[in-house]
Amino acid sequence: MGLAVKLVLVLVELNCESHLTVRKKRVRGRSQVAVKRLAADLLYIILTLLYARLSLHCTFPRNTSNRIIDHSSRRAAAAMASPLRSLVEDDERYLKSFQLFLERSSEHQCMHDFIQGILPGELASVGDGKAELNVFGVGSGSGDIDLEMFSQLRQKHPSVTVDNQVIEPSSQQIHNYKVLLSKTPDLDYIKFTWNKNTAAEFEQHWKENKMSKKADFIHMIQMLYYVKDPDATVRFFQSLLDKNGKLLIILVSGRSGWGKLWRKYRRQLCNTEISQCVTTRDIKSGLESQGVAYRSYALPSHLDISECFVEGSEKGELLLDFLTEVLDFSRTAPAELKAGGPGDVAATGLQRGDRWEGHL
Repeated sequence: MGLAVKLVLVLVELNCESHLTVRKKRVRGRSQVAVKRLAADLLYIILTLLYARLSLHCTFPRNTSNRIIDHSSRRAAAAMASPLRSLVEDDERYLKSFQLFLERSSEHQCMHDFIQGILPGELASVGDGKAELNVFGVGSGSGDIDLEMFSQLRQKHPSVTVDNQVIEPSSQQIHNYKVLLSKTPDLDYIKFTWNKNTAAEFEQHWKENKMSKKADFIHMIQMLYYVKDPDATVRFFQSLLDKNGKLLIILVSGRSGWGKLWRKYRRQLCNTEISQCVTTRDIKSGLESQGVAYRSYALPSHLDISECFVEGSEKGELLLDFLTEVLDFSRTAPAELKAGGPGDVAATGLQRGDRWEGHL
């Protein structure tokens, strides 16, 4: 006799609100024509992709026998189809550019809003009354988002203990996570297990050791770009969910400018050894093909790209690298790629007072 289990997936989109600003005071000394030309050169590569990358999706599937997930984390491989080198080849520069992106964007604020406002309702039913909850953080990074989620989990389940599996390939990020823990009180109810693995390595280890542990909550935040097969990654981790377990995925929206950029410049920009160009459109397609139900939320976000318009700005170049995910983009990208599509954005790049806005 078959057991029918309804799987619910929640998709949360962090939408960039399709505008980015460049303040004129930061580009003093350039002629208006030069600034407009530079804006045209950058907008298709940056503004378009920005609207996308800040569109995040969160996925919460409850346990079932059918699932979608596969994964390998960030540092998976990095040979690009073009001569351009992937930013993930240089771990130090990747982390520096990512930190700058967080400082210039409201991405973490959007996640904070989601964690405070929507996530508690999703966490209320996990665990099915168990005294200990098993949590897997896939690509947990420095742990700040993890701890915010644990705070909400604690409020919904105040008497439980938590066994937390941290799956993160970066030694530096694991170190940062441990430093954060040393400064954070009242975490005695959580046991941390450190897995310095990509998602693929973790999956291989899990299968080789025939491990049977089930998870009550799994989160995969902004990491499916760095796996070879996102659908297979989703299937694997979803297979680890216990009864009433839920899976959270945060990923760029398929409707965003970043998605449009990747569709147009996939050959030049997208790393073929990982799934750099994956969006929620791809994940949704896989879920829907399996009849998986999901909920979707959209959250606003923005990014200030002013420094990208300042010649010789180290921070501007770091930010540009992160937006394109190309190592030293400003020095290595061909002119036609950097200037690609100025006509497409002429009607969307507007000067408003002391700032530039790109509307998509």
